[in-house]
Formats: sequence, structure tokens, C-alpha cells
Amino acid sequence: KGLSGMATKEEDVITTLFVANTHTQLLFFTTDGMVYKLKTWRLPQGGRTSKGKAIINILPIPQGVSIAAIMPVDAPEEDWDNLQIFFATSTGDVRRNALSDFTNVKSNGKIAMKLPEGVELVNARICTEDDDIMLVTASGYSAQTHELGGAAVEGLYGVSVMPLPYADGANSALADWIGRYKQRFGAAPNIWSAMGYNVADVFIQGLEAAGPDLTAQRFVDGMESVHTTRDFFGSPEYRFSKTDHLGNRVGRLARIENGRWALISDYLQ
Repeated sequence: KGLSGMATKEEDVITTLFVANTHTQLLFFTTDGMVYKLKTWRLPQGGRTSKGKAIINILPIPQGVSIAAIMPVDAPEEDWDNLQIFFATSTGDVRRNALSDFTNVKSNGKIAMKLPEGVELVNARICTEDDDIMLVTASGYSAQTHELGGAAVEGLYGVSVMPLPYADGANSALADWIGRYKQRFGAAPNIWSAMGYNVADVFIQGLEAAGPDLTAQRFVDGMESVHTTRDFFGSPEYRFSKTDHLGNRVGRLARIENGRWALISDYLQ
């Protein structure tokens, strides 16, 4: 049956569990981009079934701000130059810093990442320069490695979480797809959902043409037979051949204005 490790308040859940000794440095990153540092012994020690103490009674965190990440660092501070911290925000921005940027943190905290209004820090993780990073949303991911940005730099673009343009004025086929997507995943699709659907649909056509006895050559032959007309997203035609595996050679430049595509060019070869 297991053993209770901590008593929780109603609707509360345990999100983080780690082992630390009394002198382990703890870094607390908040959703507003601040960082605080304490040694483990500074935290009140409780019994196995105690409910703990509210973090706002330990750190000077403003009302409405919560903890995005807690990281124990057992490495001595003189070795922090060899480690990195990777940040990710609610809008898909990312940044990597040297861990040594956070050796000197005063009791009132330090700005770890400047964030625009309405954007929150969602997580931070210790890593090395050789680690691969995967950002995961409801419908996409991106592996990234970035140069150091400095402790207060806003960050770099990591993954798009932009809503699907024209969702409110969709044609019937697109509206049907949006409805099925919401039913399947419990959330509205974003722009990468649509792009992923397009790519998957092209591969499905290739697999269907290849037939059940799949080999590498049959798959290549199947993909070379694919020819799609423009779909309900307004994408250009896809066509593969034995001499051209690019799919399409045209595109249009566009930007998002008030949740809709605003075309700024004709089709470009």
C-alpha cells in the first residue's frame, strides 16, 4: 500500500522531489523571472506527515507569483562555470546561462530573466553544453542549443505556441478538423498542429501508395507518387518525383495581425 510521505492540503499535489544534504544550495526560480538562493538547512524541517510551510513565508515572493522551478546544486560554487541553466517561458522563448551567473544572489533575489508583460517563466533546468534539450508543447517540440545570453537577456525563440490563424472564420473542412482536434486533445490547435497535420498527411499518402509489404524502396516509390492539391489550410501544392524530393518550391511571406494571416508577398519560387 505504500507509506505517506507528506500530508497535502485539499487539491494540492507534490510536484518536485529530490534528495539534498543540509549544505546543498537550492535555487528557486519564480514565474516572474526572479531567482532566490537558500541552503537546505534554512528550510524548516517537518515530520513525515506535516503539510510544510508556505514559500511566501520563507522567500520575499510577491502576491500572485509562484515557483516555476526548484533546483538543488550539490556541485561546489567554484565548479558552477562548468554547468549551465536552461530557461523556457510560456511563449516558447528559451535561454541558456552559465550557472555561475547565480552564485551571488542576495536575500531579496536577483533577476534571472527579464520577461515581457503577460509572459511567465515555466521551467528551468541545469544542463551541460553537450546536453540535448527538448521543448514539448501540446503539439510540437524543438531540440535547441544556444549561446550564453547573460543573466538579464530576454532570450531566444525556442518553439511557437501561436494560435491557429483564421480559426474563427474557418471553412467547413477546417472547422471540422478543429472540432475533431479539440475532442481528441482537449485544447484548441495552434499553428504547429496544422503544420504537423499537413506533414503527417503527406506521409500517410506515401505509405498508402507503398502498400502493406513495406520496404525502403517501396516507401520511396510511394512518396514519389504523392501529389496534393492545396488543402484547407491554404498550403501550396506538394508534388514529389524521381528527380525532385523537395515537395514544393513556392511559398508566401506572411505575418500575424490580430490573429489572422496578413500576406505581404505573392508566391515566391
